[in-house]
Amino acid sequence: MKRASQVLLFLGALALLFVERPGFADITPMDYYASPSGGSAAPKSAHRTIRLDAQDVVIRLKPNSYDVDAVFHLFNTGELSKEWVGFPKGPAGRPPGPAGGILNFVRFEASVNERDVPFREERGLLQRARSILNVLRWPDGHNTDWLTARAPFPARAKTKIRVSYEAHYGNCGFLCSTAVYVYGTGRYWKDAIGKATFTIDCAETGGAERVRAGFFFPDTQSHLIRRRQVSENVLTFEVRNFEPDPRGRLDVTFSTGPR
Repeated sequence: MKRASQVLLFLGALALLFVERPGFADITPMDYYASPSGGSAAPKSAHRTIRLDAQDVVIRLKPNSYDVDAVFHLFNTGELSKEWVGFPKGPAGRPPGPAGGILNFVRFEASVNERDVPFREERGLLQRARSILNVLRWPDGHNTDWLTARAPFPARAKTKIRVSYEAHYGNCGFLCSTAVYVYGTGRYWKDAIGKATFTIDCAETGGAERVRAGFFFPDTQSHLIRRRQVSENVLTFEVRNFEPDPRGRLDVTFSTGPR
């Protein structure tokens, strides 16, 4: 039975290369464009003054969905500013549904310096003029929808942004599920990301032995990724001082079949 489970996990990992996956990612600075028909948004090129010093991401695997609690510690090296920040809402490589809708979060909450901030949905910059094929392309950033908000960043001071959400798993093949977290959008802040810690809690899905987690775009820096099994139910990954590819992501795949 153990060998059968290993085979299923291998097939599931292989299937990840071909199937649709939700793309939920690091908070990122945004450019906002107003128009008579409504606003649109796209990731901003590297920010000049605000850097991402650290982030702590906790992914809790549940039987039918997964929770993410992400805390971002930023520092503004310049003057007081208000910035648009965004979180991708659209799924990767998946065309819209029959009514033109896109994959939704089950739940999404955010705060800035412990104060709740309402995020609103904005269309991607090119989403309003997408091709006749009606295909979303990720990680272009211009062809996905975003949840956006305007946040204050005090001069030469720290800002903490917290995002908490629940999402459905992607199907990675027979008897396996996958949760995806795109960390690459953190590249759009100033300089390198100081420290990123990803914690995976597998208590509700049979423990760490059933989980495979990997960085699909390690940006030639895979030797910098420190993996540690904290307990039979908890895994952690830590990366320091890195500039990820905007597509960089952590894929967490686990077997849903018998042991």
